[in-house]
Amino acid sequence: MAIRTTGIDHMHINVRSIDGFLELFGRLFELDSTMVSLVESIGAYNTTVRLRGVSSDQPFLDVFEPARPGCAVSRHIERRGEGVAILSFGVDDIDAAADHAATCGLREVSRIGFPGVMKQVQFDPADTFGFMLELVQYEPGHEAAIAEIQRAKAAGEPVPGLSVRDHKG
Repeated sequence: MAIRTTGIDHMHINVRSIDGFLELFGRLFELDSTMVSLVESIGAYNTTVRLRGVSSDQPFLDVFEPARPGCAVSRHIERRGEGVAILSFGVDDIDAAADHAATCGLREVSRIGFPGVMKQVQFDPADTFGFMLELVQYEPGHEAAIAEIQRAKAAGEPVPGLSVRDHKG
């Protein structure tokens, strides 16, 4: 049995400077990006980037910058340099997909999701491929939940697990 997937959902890109990434890619392409936030659970800054005018069902970029030495993003950059860190695939049944990945010999390293938005499971075949594998299953109504998170951040309202303070660029 193979994992049933909806395709590549997104890629995590680890960089030393989100501002530098956005400046260069903004000159190359027309972009839409979310407000930079500190993801407290992983100690890294994050923005989501989509190419303007491209269908929303196309893969997007989740760009991360270390917020502190020793965080997972910082360690990844130290070991492998900047670039693709995680390749994420959408699935309809995350538990069955994660079970199958484990039977294929992949080591699960994380189940950090976002309540009301998505469940996700990460595996670490990085020694083989140079990047991690992530499976995501979106919750019903996730588009509205994401829009509300972005609205709250822009209004300076608290969002559990995220903050817009202290981004150094």
